[in-house]
This record gives sequence, C-alpha cells and structure tokens, in this order.
Amino acid sequence: MNKRLLAPLSLAAAAVLGFAPSAAHAAEDAACGQPAIPAVYAQVDHPAVVTTIGEVTHVEWLWRRSIPTTEFEYSRTVSPARGTWSWSRRVDALERAWVRTVIDRAFVPAVPEVGHHETQVVTPAVTRTEAEFVHQQSGRTRWEVAGWNADEGGKGWSPTGETRVVEVTPAVTTTVWIVDQAAVPAVSELSHDETTWVPDGDSGPAGSTSTSSTRVASTTTETAELADGDEPAGAGWVKGAFTQTAAATTEEIWAATAPDGFAPTGAERAGTPTVEQTDVASATAPAGDDWSQVDGSGVTVVDAAAHDVETAAAWTEMVLVSPEVPATAACVDETDDPDETDEGTDDGDDIENVVDTGDDLGEVDGLGDEVPGEVMGAVEHSDAVLPATGAVVGPWLLALGAGSVLAGVGVLSRGRHRKS
Repeated sequence: MNKRLLAPLSLAAAAVLGFAPSAAHAAEDAACGQPAIPAVYAQVDHPAVVTTIGEVTHVEWLWRRSIPTTEFEYSRTVSPARGTWSWSRRVDALERAWVRTVIDRAFVPAVPEVGHHETQVVTPAVTRTEAEFVHQQSGRTRWEVAGWNADEGGKGWSPTGETRVVEVTPAVTTTVWIVDQAAVPAVSELSHDETTWVPDGDSGPAGSTSTSSTRVASTTTETAELADGDEPAGAGWVKGAFTQTAAATTEEIWAATAPDGFAPTGAERAGTPTVEQTDVASATAPAGDDWSQVDGSGVTVVDAAAHDVETAAAWTEMVLVSPEVPATAACVDETDDPDETDEGTDDGDDIENVVDTGDDLGEVDGLGDEVPGEVMGAVEHSDAVLPATGAVVGPWLLALGAGSVLAGVGVLSRGRHRKS
C-alpha cells in the first residue's frame, strides 16, 4: 500500500470508530434547540515521491586483427652465364634504276588570240528637234518644238533661228569582241624514259638520273660467332642460339616488394601476418573484417549518471475530523398553558461553550494548529462527550481513537526518515 495513504486512513479510522457510535447516540439524546455544527477538516501534507534512476553505461574495448601478407620470390644474377652467340644476316645484292628521258617531239608554245572590242547599237536613240524663241518684251528665251508659236500672233514669242536636237530616249548599245587573229594552241612535248639497272653504288649512263627504285639482284647469308656481350658491325644481324660455356650464378630472396637489382620470378607464398591494434577504445569495431576485442581492455563508460526523478509532486489533502451536525428542533413548552413559561428554567444555563484547540492532534504531521475554526455549543453531560458533537464517549472508544492517531504518526515519521 502507498505510504502516503496511511496517515489519512488512520485518521479516518479514528473518526469512524471513535465518533460514529457516539454520534448516533448523540442524535438520539441531543437536546432541543441546538444550532447546526459545521464539519471540521484537518490539513495533511504529503511529501513528494522521488524515484532514483540508476546510471547508464556501456563498455568500450581496444580492437585487434591479424592481416595476412604475401611474399614474392625475387632473383638477381650474381654472375652471368658465359658462352657465345651465333649471328646471321641476309645480304642482298641491290641494283638501282637510272633513268634517261628521250624527246620524240619538241614542245611548241601556244599563240594567243588577237582582237578588239567594238560598241554596237541594239536600239537607236529617240530624239526631237527644238527651236529657240525669244520674248519680244522681256527678252527672255526658251526652247520649244518648231511651230510652237504659230497661232494667235505668236503670243509675243519669236524664233531666233537657233535649233537643237534633244535625246528623248537614249540608244541601247552592247560591246562585242572582234577577232583580228585566231589563237594557235600549244604543241606538247613527246618523250619516253629509258631505264638502266646499275649495281647499287655504281654510276649510271651519261645523261641519266639515279632514282630511289632498287631491286634485289641476288641474296647471300652471312654468319658470325661472337662472345656474349659483343655484336657484329652492320645492320640486319639476327641473334641466334647461345652456346653456354659456363653456367650463371643467381640469388633468390622472398620479400613483399622487390629490392634494388632483383626481378620477380613469379613464385609467391603466404608471409608472416601483421597485427593491427587500435590506440583508442570504442564500443564497435573499426571498419573492415576480422576485428576482435583485446582481452582485458574493456572500459566502462558512463553515458548518464544516476539521478533522482520526482515521479509525484508534494501535495496537501484536507481530511474530515468531525462531520457536520445538523441543528436540533426548537424546544417546546409542555405546560398546559402555552402562554406560560417556566421562568425558573433556563436552558442556556445547561450549555457551556466548548472550544476544541486540537491539542490532542498536535503530534500528528499536518494536524494541530492548522485545524481550521472552532466548535461551540456542545451540550453539558455528566459523561465524557466528543467536542462539537455532544456525543457520549466510552473509554474504549477514546483508547481506540488515540491508538489510530499514534499509528498514523509513526508511519509518516518512518516515511520521511527514509526519503531524507
């Protein structure tokens, strides 16, 4: 059960067991004319609920792997084999062509055409003849077609006797070439070549020219036997068979790369694996294959430290201490004359004001001075009564209520001690 609920339950048990029977008895024996008594509540403070979250960690390791290697065989010649090489070449007897040109007909150059350009009229020009006229008063002249002033006295104009020809439409002409002497074409040269084959290196016939054309007149084979490292003079030699007189001395080694002066033989084998190890611990292996954890290198890394989390905030609760007591009916005078009253009876003298100070609840956390209000108007009885109710309380009920209150105080004290 939640410890926060024990204190209210203890108080409730005390109220029910201690007050309920007395309240029922008081309801039967309550005096008339009692005012209503409001319910009384007590404030109970509940502490916050704190949960401790453990730290979060992970393990990191150093990583190691074995990398396979390959060794290759390399060789070098300590002393070469000794012997002779056979050489051979084909020797061709070459002839070179010499050419002489023989002219059968001489060249005659061409004679160009001789002529001139001449302009010819295609369409003749259109012309008209105009006469000069002078004005008799102003002396002004003008050119008009002859007979222009023949009517009505000549309009004051008279011909001067001068005439001119005016071109109305110009003539259409063309320029043509007139041949005075026809052209004579050239006469090409006629000739033929005479070829003479002469041994290469010799001079050809007089008047002939050497060409780049050659031919093999005959072929012979030339051989030579020379020591290793020597070559015959001249071009066209082909190296033949080797005749060994002493075997070569070689040195072979196995390595990952070729040392200076060594050449690979093509053989290979598995070498000594190399070990690769990380310098920094990590939770996962580096990129690549065949990584494994180094024994004893595990290191615990704290990702998040342990901390407290408040899962429920502190809260305050109002607990019912005494229930509401309703007002009793008004008192009725039982004399025969309702107008007469027993002046010697004063019900108010039987009522004393009772104030519940809450001293009995002062040791309970949340009770005591914080009990709101006070209850007045309890009925005076010879027996012990509950405050604010007037109910008769037996000794066993008082003991039971006090025990419940003490139990609640003890539970609250232990709970707070553990939280602190």
